[in-house]
Amino acid sequence: MAHQPSIADKLQMGLLMGGTVGATMGLVMGTFTVLVYGPGPNGYLRTIGANMLKTGGFFASIMSVGSLIRNEDGTFSSIPLQTTKSTPACLSLFQKLNASVSLKC
Repeated sequence: MAHQPSIADKLQMGLLMGGTVGATMGLVMGTFTVLVYGPGPNGYLRTIGANMLKTGGFFASIMSVGSLIRNEDGTFSSIPLQTTKSTPACLSLFQKLNASVSLKC
């Protein structure tokens, strides 16, 4: 039987993946920003590094939360759907309105 990752493992995996992707995107966007608008008072490396940290932190937080929410064991899919034999209220209301108003083209 395979070992399922714990909550801490999922959180760490999402944090590392998001941080890596975010830092890479920050490098690309920061380099583009420096080339187009100039480095500003902070210089080249500080501007690119700050952009990498901001984007990396954002992606890391989003990916860590997303990896915790993700459910692979299928516990929710095993819940049977409630089936009813009556028509939904909005459908019956639409049918009543459609019967009372006849449109002739």
